[in-house]
Amino acid sequence: SLLAPRSLAATAGHPFARAMDASGPQARVNAAMLPRFSGGNVLIVGRVANYDGASSATINASDGGAVEVVLPPGESIQSEFVQVTGVVQGNRVAATRVTPLEGTVDLNVYNNAVELANSDRFRALFA
Repeated sequence: SLLAPRSLAATAGHPFARAMDASGPQARVNAAMLPRFSGGNVLIVGRVANYDGASSATINASDGGAVEVVLPPGESIQSEFVQVTGVVQGNRVAATRVTPLEGTVDLNVYNNAVELANSDRFRALFA
């Protein structure tokens, strides 16, 4: 399989395993929003810019900002666009799940939706 979801128990060797708790809701964010969600569960979409073939990757998020993604042990990235679920740790995301997105993703349209979902006017609809 491309990227089968793993439980937190399976990530005991992950560098951020003690801080990870992906059981709560995830906020949809872009790179600029990461500092507001430090230690929180997030979902971020982007284009893979760099992948070391092992444990980390850099994605260009929907707003164009670069985000380092630390992958769970044994996971790999096999698509151009990904959706990352994980916990914000500084300027990176400790992934609990990486989902490949097929085809081309219009990151500008997606970013508009993320901005609206996090705006004061519409935040309650997405909480």
